Amino acid sequence: MKLELTEEQLKPVTAPPEIIRVVAGPGTGKTRCVTARIIYLLANNARGNILALSHTRKAVKEIQLRLKQLIPNSGLLEKVKIMTLHAFCFKTAKFIDAIDRKPQLLLEEKKIEFLKHCLEIHPVYEELEVILSAIENCKNLLITPDEAYCILPEELAKLYEVYEREKEKLKLWDFEDMIVSVYRKLSSDHKLAERIRRRFSHIIVDEAHDMNKAQYEVVRIIQDGSFFTVLDPNQRIYAFRAGGGPLQRMSTDYPESKEFSLHVNFRSGRRIVEAANKLMNTELKPRDNAAEGKIDIVVETGWEKQAKELARKIIGLAEKYPQEEIAVLVRTNFQVAEFARIFEEYGIKSNLELNRIIEPKRPEETPGSLWQRVLQIIKKFSGLRQKEKPKNKDIRITISTIHRAKGREWSCVIVPDVVEELPCCRNKGINGEEKRVFYVAVTRPRDVLILSAAEESYGRKTKISPYIELFSDLAFP
Repeated sequence: MKLELTEEQLKPVTAPPEIIRVVAGPGTGKTRCVTARIIYLLANNARGNILALSHTRKAVKEIQLRLKQLIPNSGLLEKVKIMTLHAFCFKTAKFIDAIDRKPQLLLEEKKIEFLKHCLEIHPVYEELEVILSAIENCKNLLITPDEAYCILPEELAKLYEVYEREKEKLKLWDFEDMIVSVYRKLSSDHKLAERIRRRFSHIIVDEAHDMNKAQYEVVRIIQDGSFFTVLDPNQRIYAFRAGGGPLQRMSTDYPESKEFSLHVNFRSGRRIVEAANKLMNTELKPRDNAAEGKIDIVVETGWEKQAKELARKIIGLAEKYPQEEIAVLVRTNFQVAEFARIFEEYGIKSNLELNRIIEPKRPEETPGSLWQRVLQIIKKFSGLRQKEKPKNKDIRITISTIHRAKGREWSCVIVPDVVEELPCCRNKGINGEEKRVFYVAVTRPRDVLILSAAEESYGRKTKISPYIELFSDLAFP
């Protein structure tokens, strides 16, 4: 594998070790730049070890794979550590005795059960998702239970206090503790912080725009002047987890930093790139040999008509594109389940990728027993995610929430339910999170982007999103 860089990519990759911000739009080669930066530092005998951090295991594996293909010298690779931010903080917490050597981790299911235990001690009449998000965000923002009383309703702040107290009593740790414990230990022990800084002379952070305050503060403490970040403000879609906040601080905290921009999109056809520019007022450029690309728009009177028309289009696309090169991206888990149900009627099998699922506290209040329907459909389709040999005539696609699709790409992407009544398709201002979520969705395809909407969705009247009209002049007649 040969790593070729454009002049635009070469500038940040070969810059001297210092504070560098690379503002990189979708498809402009973020992972390539991270990989190339590591190779450049190694090739130039940069002092010390290199730590490369990302937010997902998938991104970590991709960087590791590329490096192994490009660097045959395994001795050199020993100088490089590539891991997620959570994994780094977990290992560091054990290394500096910030947590138990063998902590009992509160994984997702256990965390929900533990929260129910806390609610028995101090009942709070909010949905589990609301409560859990409030507690997690407090920790992501480094807000202690005592400080939470100033910003949360008293009952919710009290529950946060109970949650932390019970967790300590039972010697449990959640994922946020991995980061918060490291921050508190390093920020109070300067000698220890210096010891960690000496371990890694160069820090590289991929998708830096998704860092929350706790993550950012840890990275700030351990960096020692060679700090390379790759980010895209327009792809900040984790504000509900307190992500993206520190992005505004980076230029203030590092006034001596150098900024580089990547504008050439190597992923998508020209029409899709133009659509992305229209949506966010960006200046992405298609690569010189980019295909035209196709944008198709489907508007139906009813939701089922929309879903069935999309099924027919998927069958047509499957004649040209291989298995799993077609994705349907939606905003909510419920949409994932509903589209899978319709597509099954047409013999289309779906790999389902969902956001975190939490059973509602009062399921009887969920209109039309939607939750039970979601669970039934997810259970039915969950087996499709196992590795099995599909029959030759099977059509297999991915149906994913947009948040789970971040950082990925497909030949064909369908974004249904582009209506104002659903999250991510309302016409918010350019700084709105919902608009950025939609931007992430429409920048995933290489060749084909299909947008669809219905005038009546899920039993209620819906208004077609202005995004449909925004892209209409780019659609093929």
